[in-house]
Amino acid sequence: MSSRPTPPPVRPRAEPGAERRGGEAARPVRGAVQALPLVATDDVALAKAAAAGHPGAATVIWTRFAPLVRRLLRRTLGPGDEVEDHVQETFLRFFRLVGELRDPALLQSYVVGITLRVAREALRRRRLRRWLTLTPSGVLPEAAGVSADPAARAAVLRLYALLDQVDDRSRVLFVLRYIEGLELTEIGRALGCSLATVKRHLARATQRILAGASRDPVLAGYVDAPGGLAERVAGEGRDEGDGRDEGVRRG
Repeated sequence: MSSRPTPPPVRPRAEPGAERRGGEAARPVRGAVQALPLVATDDVALAKAAAAGHPGAATVIWTRFAPLVRRLLRRTLGPGDEVEDHVQETFLRFFRLVGELRDPALLQSYVVGITLRVAREALRRRRLRRWLTLTPSGVLPEAAGVSADPAARAAVLRLYALLDQVDDRSRVLFVLRYIEGLELTEIGRALGCSLATVKRHLARATQRILAGASRDPVLAGYVDAPGGLAERVAGEGRDEGDGRDEGVRRG
């Protein structure tokens, strides 16, 4: 009596597009977040991973953007005990809103925009209380040795006191352009406004701050020194007229 051949085992059909490895079809689970080398990936892939809830995305985003967020907050608000609280608030909002990011390529601009909203809210609260946190350590992070220089420290404190006299938008624009050094197009993306709007409001803010600094006996020497603010503003005006500034040229 002949025996029937044993039927081959039935293998589940692989999802479309699955890659074959060693003759076996890989079976990605539909809707699952695939493992990614997030530390080395670009902003586009990282933004998509964060929006999809990848378990490693939060740590990588914090590592990649926390120094930028902290620097922006410190330069906009002036260093103080509140800065770390605002850093935490920025990332809490980011992870709550990351699903609304339409263009993953603009991940950094999205982070900067949230950071600036947190900063402006903090400034409004400070204005209501009529006080601004300024400490002897209120120096720009990259200004090595400034904290040990009484004259430079005094100038930094006077600068922040001057910034406290202008409106929040002027303060943020000035910090982003002349302290952080962002291009005009980057500022526009971060603030969600056109290049023409950035240029118009930045010009007004700079004129007011420059005038106040020039009248200040402590700041005047820094403003008018070679390479100082007055020279930088004048040089930017020449670049705009010649079409050399990339951000201006695109406008």
